Order: sequence, then structure tokens, then C-alpha cells
Amino acid sequence: MSGAAGALVSSFVVIAGDTVDFRLAYSATFGGQQPQVGADASTLEDTTAAWESWSALHTAYDGAFPDQVRRSSLVLQGLTYGPSGASPPPPRRRCPRRWAET
Repeated sequence: MSGAAGALVSSFVVIAGDTVDFRLAYSATFGGQQPQVGADASTLEDTTAAWESWSALHTAYDGAFPDQVRRSSLVLQGLTYGPSGASPPPPRRRCPRRWAET
């Protein structure tokens, strides 16, 4: 691994049939909490279990277009920011006539 000009660069070789556990974490170099490393860090299995748990809680819908409604709820959950519950703004129908000048 090497760093230059504000970039961190690394490479590794994966051969067909190999399984590689790759984790990337970021934290500020000053203050703040350092990311967990090792067995205590979140894993793909943790993420999969969380999504499966959430999905199991949202299977009771019994109205029109059940597949579309479930997919929409999954997308909205994925777009929701966990700590605050905030969701992205709705898409605009069109671009403004003139972009604001900065």
C-alpha cells in the first residue's frame, strides 16, 4: 500500500476460486473514533442479516401491486440515513430554466 498526492493505492491478486475478505474503513486523522478492526468489525454477514431481518418485518402488505410496493419500500429503506431517519428529497420533474451563478 502506498500513498501520494492525497490518494492511497494498493493492489492484490485474486485467482479464480479464491475468497478474499476485504475491508476498507475511514476515520479522521484528528480526534474522533477510530474504525474497528478485526473480528469485532461489521461484516457482510452482519449487513445481510440486518437486511433480512428488516425484510421479514415488511412482508404483511396485502394490497394491489405487492411486488412493486415491497421493492419501493426496500429502495426507500436503502436511501434512508440511519442515524437521523432522514430520506433524500423527491426528484425534480425538470431542471431549472437557468442555473444559479456562483
